Amino acid sequence: IAFVGSRRVGGVDLVLTVTRCGMNYKFSGQDFAAQTTYVGVCPASTVEAAINGANADRQKGEKIRRLNNREDVLFVLLDRLALVDAIYAPTKELRGGGRVLVVDASKRASGGGPSVSKLHGLGRRLDDGALMLRDYENNQRRHNEARAA
Repeated sequence: IAFVGSRRVGGVDLVLTVTRCGMNYKFSGQDFAAQTTYVGVCPASTVEAAINGANADRQKGEKIRRLNNREDVLFVLLDRLALVDAIYAPTKELRGGGRVLVVDASKRASGGGPSVSKLHGLGRRLDDGALMLRDYENNQRRHNEARAA
């Protein structure tokens, strides 16, 4: 266990437990008022992005956060923790009562907000889905051109 304590995330008071395995982190936040638990995971790639973002955003004289320093990593992750609406998930634990804890490496969520699945028309794609979407759009274009000919 890397951290246990109270924390306000996205306007909700939580008893937060953070566990670590290598450079991967799991968050579990108990909301006693709503009688629910919110969970989230932060893979090593997001940890690195959060540290890089924190160092890029730092003001002159502020401490440089190091990836190999557990206290620095935990400080940055807790600072960028957000409670957002869940996207569809295959397990009840990952659904987290309709909301989940995420580490917002860019710090744009300001502690909470809607899920990425509810944000339409922004032209944003998940990295791992970009190639699939490109192929789908190309196939649709070819199909439409063949029907028109």
